[in-house]
Amino acid sequence: MKALTAAVVVTALLSGCAMTANQTMHQQTQAMVAAQQPATAPYADEIAKQLAEQSKDHQADWKVGLTHFIRVDGDYYQATPLSKVLSEELFVSLYNNGFTVLDYKVPNMIRVTKHGDFALSNDYLELNEVVPISHVLVGTLAEHENGTMVTVRLVNLKSKKVAAVAQTLVPDSALRAIDLTPSKPLLRKAAP
Repeated sequence: MKALTAAVVVTALLSGCAMTANQTMHQQTQAMVAAQQPATAPYADEIAKQLAEQSKDHQADWKVGLTHFIRVDGDYYQATPLSKVLSEELFVSLYNNGFTVLDYKVPNMIRVTKHGDFALSNDYLELNEVVPISHVLVGTLAEHENGTMVTVRLVNLKSKKVAAVAQTLVPDSALRAIDLTPSKPLLRKAAP
């Protein structure tokens, strides 16, 4: 009986050690994955979670299009590098939070060039004129002392009714970790 009790105790201790080692390994893996994420990804996730919580009964039915966010004090036709990065990260975060996200920048073709094969475009002449988007994600960026405040609205395109809102502050430390240098605009070549 003592031998059986000792065997049970030893097995429990060993399995506890193995479980602790497995938990530690899992925590290390999670930390490595988090360290490899873009610095602004957690803030995109936070926005998506706020939107999902407010629209959990409808999000799967909505067809969401994402736009680039604008500076609250700026031009409504100029996206910042931060807004472009956040839009890309939100595409992933919204999808992972159950939203149906439509990518209206995918034309009905694959462009094969000597520089690579591409299926995304910013050229409105290559894109579909009508995309069945029911809601659009719009937002503003406002610079604050310790970072940039991101405020977003999920808006019904037909009624213009705001369906959900979210807000988060992206700290300066996260902003310094990404390249905010604007790239040169791509221009369509004139036909010969």
